[in-house]
Amino acid sequence: MAGVPYVFASATTSIPLSQLDADFNTPVTIGNTSVGLGNTVTSFGNVTLVNATLTSANVSISGGSANGVVYINSSNVAVASPTVFALDTNGNLGLGVTPETWSLGKAIEVGSNGNSLWGAGSGNVLLGSNFYYNSGYKYAASSVNASYYQQYQGSHLWTIATSGTAGNVVPFITAMTLNTSGTLVFGQSGQGIQFTNSSALTNSTLNDYETGTWTPTQGNAVTVVGAFTSGGTYVKVGQVVTVSARLTGATSITVAGGGINYICNNLPFAIDATGSSYATGSITNNSNAVSQGVFGVTNSVYLNGTSISSSTTIYFTLSYRATF
Repeated sequence: MAGVPYVFASATTSIPLSQLDADFNTPVTIGNTSVGLGNTVTSFGNVTLVNATLTSANVSISGGSANGVVYINSSNVAVASPTVFALDTNGNLGLGVTPETWSLGKAIEVGSNGNSLWGAGSGNVLLGSNFYYNSGYKYAASSVNASYYQQYQGSHLWTIATSGTAGNVVPFITAMTLNTSGTLVFGQSGQGIQFTNSSALTNSTLNDYETGTWTPTQGNAVTVVGAFTSGGTYVKVGQVVTVSARLTGATSITVAGGGINYICNNLPFAIDATGSSYATGSITNNSNAVSQGVFGVTNSVYLNGTSISSSTTIYFTLSYRATF
């Protein structure tokens, strides 16, 4: 480069700007300070860099301006002024807020109420509100309910908590889970599916469905010769219960006639005796196929006026409305 007496790559002294000729693509404006070129430390003031590449591992940028320029602060954290985002040393990103200290995984926080997307580990992602994780779940803000939706290795969980004090432990409870088998599980007793059928007088909630077994006990109208055994099953949908059972005498079993004759007790759910609730069913035996009606009251099953002749096994079914 004619007229320039220095080697730029190894210059150790400043080069007067008067010696920069057209080969340097003049005119050149570099801030408002003196500049030394080469391998010395150089400071630039009021410089706008266009299509510039910084390659040195020792390059640092400090300071910022109120128009939102991103800079590295004294803690080597990328921030902006005003705080449009902040990236802490653990790799957590805050949008409009400085992120809380997360002790596990990586998180993105949005706003001041702990709204967050948190990658807690392999196959474990949470989308939450008003919490962060630092050796336990903590409230990000006071007087705001906390919650999160979690997808964990194929399972889906919905978790909730009432409001608390910022920094305190969040007492999360699981409201609902959709497991990997496709089963929806309600985490709290008494909760269920609410049907908002426009034809219903009131909204109805289906909060119970179950199947099981029960063991009838011998009623006072039953005469048994030999050992007494019994067994039964039930299906409960909401308050509606249907039971099936058998009563067996090793030699014989008979039910007396006349009046109200109790054949067994210990129904799996008590019968609702309010209003127009009632229980009806049928009973028969394995000997002469006698078949007639059977009724229920409280937790017992009875005949009304008719006997069951001698056989070895009596069978009956009963449907009724339970108290819950």
